[in-house]
Amino acid sequence: MVVIYLKILNMEHAIEEIFDRALNKAYSRVEMAKKDVYRIKNELKYGITDGLSQEEAEGLLVAQEVELQVWKYIYKVIEKEDCSDWERYNG
Repeated sequence: MVVIYLKILNMEHAIEEIFDRALNKAYSRVEMAKKDVYRIKNELKYGITDGLSQEEAEGLLVAQEVELQVWKYIYKVIEKEDCSDWERYNG
């Protein structure tokens, strides 16, 4: 009985750790995507396209803006999640 209880406590801690890491990873990706969007906008503004056509560089900006929105969504989903319901993840 004690072993099972300790295993449950460890699992709860592990799930909390996973949630924390997932939230941190998503936050990091959001910040990196923001920096990439900013960088690409500046490159377009000053005509620095590194061999890409203007159209290709604009397409890259659109793709990076979508990537930013995806990571923002993932961050919000993880942030709202209740990791105390750890049994749901024990499958």
